[in-house]
Order: sequence, then structure tokens, then C-alpha cells
Amino acid sequence: MAVKIAQPHATIYTVNRAEELVATGDRPVTHPHASLESLLRSGNSQPVTLIDASVDHSSTTHLIKHETFKRALVHSLEKSGALKKAIGFSSGITLVDASRIKADATHMLEYRAQKLAQEALFITLTCPVCIPNLFTLVGPITYATQGAAWAQVLRARVQGAPNVILNEPEAVKAWVSEFRVFQTVLNFLSSPAPTSTRGALVDGTFTLAEISCAPYLELPELTVNKGEASGWLDGPYIPPDLPTGCLSVQQELLRSLYQ
Repeated sequence: MAVKIAQPHATIYTVNRAEELVATGDRPVTHPHASLESLLRSGNSQPVTLIDASVDHSSTTHLIKHETFKRALVHSLEKSGALKKAIGFSSGITLVDASRIKADATHMLEYRAQKLAQEALFITLTCPVCIPNLFTLVGPITYATQGAAWAQVLRARVQGAPNVILNEPEAVKAWVSEFRVFQTVLNFLSSPAPTSTRGALVDGTFTLAEISCAPYLELPELTVNKGEASGWLDGPYIPPDLPTGCLSVQQELLRSLYQ
């Protein structure tokens, strides 16, 4: 959506499962390009704005393959001189000391390594880059897809689910609103000469226990049983320098319910 607003006439290419570049804009190209080199040779090449927003958590092997492919694509764009702007989304995990990640959480350790490699590549790019570190996204999209534990807890309250099991209900997590991420990307895309953006993008903190019983939601409190499972991290999932003046997650939870 941010791309359509900032660059309404741009042809948007996405990468499919076969690692082909497929045009999905207003004037889609019939045949996908099997490689970036094919696209650049086609005569359709214009200054490119890259948005790296995908991740493959289906397995550690797939994660490594996908991230390696994306880095090669970014490197090729940089080498070709076609790259005008680059947007990527790193993770709060790169700001967490690796010693706090549990030894048996091998997938998350690899995810951290891959995200560090992404950050290192973006630092070398000569174009303006936007690569914020995102912790937990909160907003209507994540709620609709049930893509995070907070969303599942909120839906359980809506449905009046009995005897919900919560693992680590008091663990503190940093959050950022989907709308703030959208605004950050839109501002970067809209500026003819944007300033590079890096670092943690955080609005506040929350716990699952808060969401299970917060009175401001005007929903029945959940009857919660504490689970025995532990997460991948020891301690809170927050940046080392948590911003002052953190916001309550209340507004974004209400937006998730009613927008």
C-alpha cells in the first residue's frame, strides 16, 4: 500500500516460490523473469526501489536458502547501479545478546545470524536505506492472520474461551504498531532524498497477562493456566535502550478489534 501511494505508476515486481521476478503492478508483464539479469536485459529496467519484507520460517534450511537468495539479489542490484532506495526489515533479535538465546533454540540462533548478515549488507549499499529492527508487530493485519501470541490471546477473549494456557504470561515484549511501520516506509518512499533509517522501532511494551485481563478491552477476562513451555529467550524481548515515554498497547488492541 505504501508503494502504491508513494509511487502510483511504478511496476512492482515480487519474487515467487520459483525465485522468478513477476510484475504485479497496473501493467503486469506476461512472462516472469527467471533472474534479475533477465529483467535488466529486458529494456524495462528503471531505477529500482527494493523492499525486502519476506521471511521463510518453515524450516531452518528454507530460512537460510531464502535469505541467501535475497542477499544475492540485493548485491546484484547494487553492482548493476540500478538500486535507488532499499527497504528491509530486520528483527529485534539482532539487538539481543546471543548468550540470552537458549541453546536448544537453534532456529532462532540461525535467524539472528541471517538478520545480522542482512544488516551488514545494507550498511554497504550506496543508496539510502531503511532497515528498522522490529520486535512484535501489533495491529489489525497481525490480528486477522493470528500471526502472534498476543493476537491469539485477544481472540480467545473475544470468543470467551475457557481455561486458556499461556506460556510465559509475564514475559515483557516490545511492540510497534503496524501503522507506524507503514508511516515509516511511506515517508522514506515519498522523500526524493531520504535519510537512511536504522535501529529499533518501538512504541512500548506489553505482556500476554495484560492482554488476557486488561479491563479497557471491555471483554470477559480469560481464565488462564500457566503453561510449562518456555520460549527461545531468557528475559525480556526489548531493545537495550528502551525509549522513554512508552505507549500503552491499548489503542492498537482496540484498533485490531474494530478496524
